[in-house]
Amino acid sequence: MRRSSVLKLLAEVVSVVFAVLVALGIDQWWEGREDQEMARVSLGAITREIRENREQLEDMGTMPPVAELMADLDSVIADFERGDRPRDASVNYDLALLSSAAWETAQLNRATQFLPLDQVVRLARLYEFQRYYERSQDEVFDALTGLRASGEDAAGEMRALRGRLATALGFRRTLAHTYACTLVAIEGPSAPEAEACPEAGEEDEAG
Repeated sequence: MRRSSVLKLLAEVVSVVFAVLVALGIDQWWEGREDQEMARVSLGAITREIRENREQLEDMGTMPPVAELMADLDSVIADFERGDRPRDASVNYDLALLSSAAWETAQLNRATQFLPLDQVVRLARLYEFQRYYERSQDEVFDALTGLRASGEDAAGEMRALRGRLATALGFRRTLAHTYACTLVAIEGPSAPEAEACPEAGEEDEAG
């Protein structure tokens, strides 16, 4: 085989390999852009979900029946302990229907793989605490549905209900604050929730 033919063949091989490498590089670059866009859209959906959940908790916290519920329970318990039967032993408690759909979707489409690790860890902790709060709500609801408010241990049942309710309300305040801090950590000090969590803004400035 002539030297010129060998050189020509090598040039064609190099040209083909180069074209393949360029094509692969373009595909990877395009896929990377798509992954980053999916992560951006997913993070936007998650922040909207967190904000809506927080607004629901904040609205419930300002309702007079919720604020007065503990005092009403104390009055009912005192009546039972004196041996009196309260005229009205009913207890109303509103359940917060919090969403985790955006977070779960981001995990299913693997968008979380393309988010910063510290954000993923923070979000995972937040939604874990949200599930814990939802379980505390369920315990309050179970106590309410099983409440007889009569019999020998009526005061004991009401005290148990009061304890579960106090725990749930405490979790509610903490969760609302955690929502705010998570939003500030993601969006920065310009987030509308910055006043509710000034420490998160200070951490960003220090970092």
